[in-house]
Amino acid sequence: MRPTPTEQIDAFCDQVWLQDGLAPSSLASYRRDLTQWAGWLGRRSGSLLTAQRGDVEAFLAEQFRAKAKATSIARRLSSLRRFYALQLLQGTLRTDPTLDADGLPAYFTAVRRIRGTSSRVESAWFADTGDVLESTVR
Repeated sequence: MRPTPTEQIDAFCDQVWLQDGLAPSSLASYRRDLTQWAGWLGRRSGSLLTAQRGDVEAFLAEQFRAKAKATSIARRLSSLRRFYALQLLQGTLRTDPTLDADGLPAYFTAVRRIRGTSSRVESAWFADTGDVLESTVR
């Protein structure tokens, strides 16, 4: 039987706590972000372990449309990236839905989708902005 989303999130939080000795507030942030993500996926008949790149992009795009703070969105993406990196490391998954084939975070594609950008100049600008935002939450 496949673990529930809550069990998967609990196992992840236990692992990152053992690895890094994270503060309770950091663990609570991971749990909150992943629970939100799992709920979003569940409402679309998805699950944590079946999520695809398009799901991550749609989730982030919805956050932008809801006018969430860019730093909050970057933190959520960071939580997802850490969760999926651990799944890859443990062999639970073969691909990380938060990365594209070139290893770029889904954030870039979500921003381009919202803004309707397609030129290389605009894409590079958003990539630079994403790097700054993501580095602020590490």
